[in-house]
Parts: sequence; structure tokens; C-alpha cells
Amino acid sequence: MKIENYKAKILEEGWKLTRQRLQLLTIILESSLKYFSAEDLYEITKQVDAQVASSTIYRTLELFEDLQILRSVLVKSNGTRYFNLLDLEKPDHCHQHLFCVNCNQFIEIANEIHSYNPFIKNEYNFQISEHDLLFYGTCKTCLRNKRISS
Repeated sequence: MKIENYKAKILEEGWKLTRQRLQLLTIILESSLKYFSAEDLYEITKQVDAQVASSTIYRTLELFEDLQILRSVLVKSNGTRYFNLLDLEKPDHCHQHLFCVNCNQFIEIANEIHSYNPFIKNEYNFQISEHDLLFYGTCKTCLRNKRISS
């Protein structure tokens, strides 16, 4: 994913590419976090810019989501909103995830869910443009650790 695509998207939508927006975009692209909360991003950004305000993080994340640069998922089990960067070169913004309620790990699952698209279109005469699907449970690592400690 190229930073130039994201910069162009911000500018095309009529927004300024401020120092803070560019800084956060760079951190998101270079970070090893595939899914992150606003708090995660704030902690990483503070290491680079001690003057950054948490309100800047929240406003920028909201803008990036509005511009469809990021997508967020609200996890009901802990009330945290997690973000991930969208690939602007791929028009398909459908996401399926497993979420471990023990370790807060996100696991992307394959696109087998797309096999439901023809069924939904035929059965309900409904064209899906995007979707989010989140399954809650326990990952294999936590299950293994639970068996070990039991």
C-alpha cells in the first residue's frame, strides 16, 4: 500500500494534508499493527511526537474513516473500536473476522463468505456493496493455554 494513494485521496476529497495527518498516516502504514485502537495509535505516536493530543488522534481517525481510508469495527465484548487500513487499490471492502475475547486478537478469515452473495442476490433481490462480519470466541493459542493451565 503506497502512501501516495492515501495522500491523493485526502487531497481529492478537499482536505488539507496537514503535518499531523501525514504523520499519523505514515505511522499507520509503517506500524506492525494490522488492527489498532485509538489508544494504541496514540501510544505509538507519542513516541515520535510527545506533543500530540489524543483529540488529534480521534479526529484524524474519524476523518480517515469518513474518507474510507480506514475501516473500524466496534467490539461489543470490550467496547473498543478497532481500525484497520483499507487498500485503496482493491474496491472490495468486505471484511470477515474472528475476534478472540481473551487476548483481543483479530484473525481475518478467507472470502468463503462471498459465496453467500449470489444467494442473497437471488433470494432477496439485494445487491451487497460491503459488509462486516465479526465472530467472537477463543483463539487456538488461548484454548491451548487454557488446556495447559487446567
